[in-house]
Amino acid sequence: MLNSPGMLKNYFKIALRNLYKNKSFSALNISGLAIGMASAILILLWVRNELRFDNFYPNSNRLYQVWNRDKGNNGLNCWNNTTKPLAPALKQSFPEIEQTCRVNWDANILLNYGNKKMNVTGTMVDPDFLTMFEFPFIQGNIHTALNRPNDMVITEKLSKKLFGHEDPMGKTILLDMKHNFIVSGVIRDLPNNSQFDFEYLLPWTYMSTIGQDDSSWNNNSTHNFVLLKPHADITAVNRHIKNFVAKHLNAGATGEIFLYPVSRLHLHANFVNGVESGGKIGMVNVFLLIAAFILLIACINL
Repeated sequence: MLNSPGMLKNYFKIALRNLYKNKSFSALNISGLAIGMASAILILLWVRNELRFDNFYPNSNRLYQVWNRDKGNNGLNCWNNTTKPLAPALKQSFPEIEQTCRVNWDANILLNYGNKKMNVTGTMVDPDFLTMFEFPFIQGNIHTALNRPNDMVITEKLSKKLFGHEDPMGKTILLDMKHNFIVSGVIRDLPNNSQFDFEYLLPWTYMSTIGQDDSSWNNNSTHNFVLLKPHADITAVNRHIKNFVAKHLNAGATGEIFLYPVSRLHLHANFVNGVESGGKIGMVNVFLLIAAFILLIACINL
């Protein structure tokens, strides 16, 4: 039989004999195939990481960021900086919305613990941020970790830098040589394919403490996120909320807001005249073609 053990053994011997007779040529071809496969695998791993960007949250299919849309010199402009009072008002006004939160810009703050001083990047968020995005907690209660004005959630990485092998829970950290915060939770280090890049989280109330909170509907100065209820119709929700900010502004305001999927932010959030138009996904597709081309050339030259 063609596929009998004896026939396969003979084919194997013939292949080895040919490789031995043409050692230089065989080594060149095998090396080329190995390098091609390694290059393609590395590209595919990068592509996989990009395609999973912000897709790993348990509620990723219901998470949205609030965007602005308004007329400009070149048509409709879209941007994702929105007003500070927006998130709480949306939750109160629309039953399709389950939770909302504000996420401020990252801030580099001096932290002091004992003899240790370091500048660390983090941000201020509403408490619902924790349950909306559900970063895995190592210690603390995800539902209450940012409920008090002096609560502070830190990453596993920051915990090791500040406390070593000590239990961080309940420890007091001095911020900017002014305010004491108590560690109320520790979360696992963030993956590299998340839009967030923080080592600490503070409650949004700290914004008022440092004089950076405001109730102006004209000041687009933070990021607002929304978690829709299961089975909510995103098309209907966008229709209902589009004039919500304009109603809080002067008569004649033309701006609109809309919800954009968090899972599409990294790869697709490029807008031309108000319409989604490509984005980094184009680069991902190009690298996929390059990986396929490298494998094809390597196989042809074998």
